[in-house]
Amino acid sequence: MINYKSKLIYFFLTVLFLSFVKCSTTERTVKEVKTDDTYIFDEVPPEDYCTFKTPIENSDAEYIVQIGAFSTLERAKQFADKSRLQLQKDIKVNFNDRNSLYVVQIHPPFQSKTEAEKYRDELWKNDDYNDAWILEADKEEQ
Repeated sequence: MINYKSKLIYFFLTVLFLSFVKCSTTERTVKEVKTDDTYIFDEVPPEDYCTFKTPIENSDAEYIVQIGAFSTLERAKQFADKSRLQLQKDIKVNFNDRNSLYVVQIHPPFQSKTEAEKYRDELWKNDDYNDAWILEADKEEQ
């Protein structure tokens, strides 16, 4: 029978052997080959350039600031009443056939998109109106 000292020596030798095996690297060093990842675009002929014109406001359009859309007339009217008091503006509720919603809009419509955007941007500062957006409509649609 192996005595206690022999077992202890055998144990330490085993631990020492395993530590060498675990710590030694078995991977080969691979030399990394660098490639140039720069892509040079081909020259684009001048006729392929696109030019964009500055958008011009449609003089036959009105710009409506919409502040809400609701599935029920009751909720749309409640929101409109609260908005009239809060904004001191004329507010109209209309039914939109296309999406079957009652829309709440500021009236009268703005005559320029710039005016409508300025008013909408002011509304965005109030959490109740941070979903306000602008509709462009032909004047004869109203």
